[in-house]
Amino acid sequence: MPVGRGFQKGQSGNPGGRPKAYTAIAKLVRDRTDDGAKLVDFAIRVWNGEVDGMKTERSRSWAHDWLTDRGFGKPQEFLELSGGSGAPALDDRELTDAELAVLAKLDQPAESSPTPVLRLVPGDRPDAAPAGDGPGDEPSAG
Repeated sequence: MPVGRGFQKGQSGNPGGRPKAYTAIAKLVRDRTDDGAKLVDFAIRVWNGEVDGMKTERSRSWAHDWLTDRGFGKPQEFLELSGGSGAPALDDRELTDAELAVLAKLDQPAESSPTPVLRLVPGDRPDAAPAGDGPGDEPSAG
């Protein structure tokens, strides 16, 4: 297959399909959690502040997000490109030479400069949250 051409028409990008291990793990999780009912019950208990070590606002917020994402789906985001949102559609024939020059610069690849490497060590950032056992702030007793 030529580089940069994508896949041939009718050819799968993943001919072997999803690896069997993923389906086996998913089945194991469903079997051990009564098809996810135990996970939902746990998240509801966290949300209600009934789980020791997970009574913080952060933990309850995690539970809220987890429950709503799975119960209602993550909200879709739409971006109107046709100008239907009250803004006129962009017609490059109406742009000045200066505006076209700015757009042309935006289309140019960035100059190749070394990318700075940022290495973070746990506890190195003053704004970092304390390390815990999971989505909660408080480490478990054990």
